[in-house]
Amino acid sequence: ALQRLSLRIGRVSTILLVKSCGVSLLVVVALCPLQDPRLILPICLLRSWLMNSTLALSKSVLNDYVPKRHRAKWASLESVNTSTWAGSAALGGLLSDRIGYRHTFLVTAALQAVGVLLYTPLASLVAAEAAPPKRARASTAAEPRACRAGSSFSAPP
Repeated sequence: ALQRLSLRIGRVSTILLVKSCGVSLLVVVALCPLQDPRLILPICLLRSWLMNSTLALSKSVLNDYVPKRHRAKWASLESVNTSTWAGSAALGGLLSDRIGYRHTFLVTAALQAVGVLLYTPLASLVAAEAAPPKRARASTAAEPRACRAGSSFSAPP
């Protein structure tokens, strides 16, 4: 589903849209006056799915726009990010005990919103890809820079 959307609006725009929806749902959970688990649980599950569903798109942007010799650096940064997730969960638990889970969710939403804002400049740098025509490709204008003629590897005919 996200791949089809990314063909319409671009990979980075898709990431921004989906992550913004995830942040919004976290705010909804934090501010929702009804605390019925039958309502909150599906929203939390949808939010988690949204926030984690863009990983493949992010990696494809990384692989298309970062030269091979620098990809290991970015991959190691990603692994540091993943490994700090457990620590942030513990910190979130402590914070929740001190200020309550609603405020903890709002702090998390604010931090994630900053992350989305930091990702925003990529939208203008990464071209919006269009689905290739079924019979022949007319132009390479919508292809990522790494696949254009003259690069270290070329696009299929």
